Amino acid sequence: MELVLLFYIALAFIGSSSYQKFFGFRELAGELRYSPYYKTMAFFITGLSFLLMTLYYKGLFDESEELTLIFLIIASVLGGLSLLLEFFFTKGIYEAESISFYSVWRGERKQKWEDLVECVHKGDRIRLRFADGTKITVSVIIGGLEYLIKMLETKGYKLG
Repeated sequence: MELVLLFYIALAFIGSSSYQKFFGFRELAGELRYSPYYKTMAFFITGLSFLLMTLYYKGLFDESEELTLIFLIIASVLGGLSLLLEFFFTKGIYEAESISFYSVWRGERKQKWEDLVECVHKGDRIRLRFADGTKITVSVIIGGLEYLIKMLETKGYKLG
């Protein structure tokens, strides 16, 4: 019981602005990057996979649930690693003339704002489509997005 309470207290602290300030995180105009909260959550999920692997190898589980445990291990390993890659390596920089955005999945893309054809808000992503067919997809949870949206609005683009 105490361990669960401690976990919830840690989760509340990680989500607080104090935690982000501790790591020196601030949303800045011209910069897109994930906050320490998301990076820490990726470590938690990856840590969960190691905990599940330990349970499996030590035999500390009900044998009738072995298949379920194996699927949980596979899902937490794949999910944790993909979140670590996404949250640590996705970043963007934009200026009045251009945007440069890097993600592990699609590499670096650089475009000029004058070539922007369409801005679309789809679910949890904002997609920017440029004249040459390049698409830059920005998650709504990335830090600095509000500044990007304000800049796009001042340039006359509407999210629709």
